[in-house]
Amino acid sequence: MFSFLPSTNLKLYLPPSNAQLNPKVFITIFQMIKGLTQKKQEKEDIENPKEGRPMIKFIKSLKKKDLVGVEIGSLYGFNARSILLNLDIKKLYLIDPYELYSEYLDITTPFAYFAKRKLQEILKSFMNKIKMIKKASYDAVFDIKESLDFVYIDGNHSYKYVLEDIENYWPLIKEGGILGGHDYYNTTKAREVKKAVDEWIETNKIKLYVDGIDWWVVK
Repeated sequence: MFSFLPSTNLKLYLPPSNAQLNPKVFITIFQMIKGLTQKKQEKEDIENPKEGRPMIKFIKSLKKKDLVGVEIGSLYGFNARSILLNLDIKKLYLIDPYELYSEYLDITTPFAYFAKRKLQEILKSFMNKIKMIKKASYDAVFDIKESLDFVYIDGNHSYKYVLEDIENYWPLIKEGGILGGHDYYNTTKAREVKKAVDEWIETNKIKLYVDGIDWWVVK
């Protein structure tokens, strides 16, 4: 049972063992199943929302008030809920297109509609503090007209998109603000976070903080 999904009558039908299966169809089925698998961090976000991911704990330790932040890649909203419970938030932008596209190689599932509905359900008591932007992050950046205390990147984990998110949102960060994200040590083909982060750090000569699979920098 997957507690992070709304109740559905979804059934997964597999073809007979002797049937020929198009490789693309097989990959899609594999990604669907993979997308339903709870990772340890996601489970903690669900069961212990007040615990917070490492970067959020770091921001909390700074004891700043009225924070304006961004989460890129909100999906079901569990990490957003943790952010809202742990930090003194004035406004939290939640950026997620809730659409599948060919260049998103990480976890692709047909549950975009249900994910958005689940997010709205678990964040209903925080609606006065959140602003949802249903766009890709490279377009959503133009909708943000204010300086930011933090940005948490957990969207498309491919090298190109991670680096693009860092470069696009870094100029919006206030002095003393935080930019970082998730899955630093997850280095599958679809998850090239470390490569993008390390390259940007080397170019800009900024101190990198890593705790667990979270990473962040202070401006």
